[in-house]
Amino acid sequence: MPSITTTATARFDSNGGHPFVLRSDTVTILPGSTSHVISVIDDTDGHFDDDRGMAPRLDGDQILSGTIHAGGSVI
Repeated sequence: MPSITTTATARFDSNGGHPFVLRSDTVTILPGSTSHVISVIDDTDGHFDDDRGMAPRLDGDQILSGTIHAGGSVI
């Protein structure tokens, strides 16, 4: 993800569920970045919290960072 940066110690590689510290860490999207809509199914509460119930998953095939991921893939 060359167009986004963060001050978080874990960067974007933490799968522990809590990579950012509220009101402390920042995420910066660099000028000239493009955005893409990703359709996600979240059967719990829409907060992408995979500690409760089913984890969020892709709603149909999606392209992320140039790679096609199958619908239903857990994110």
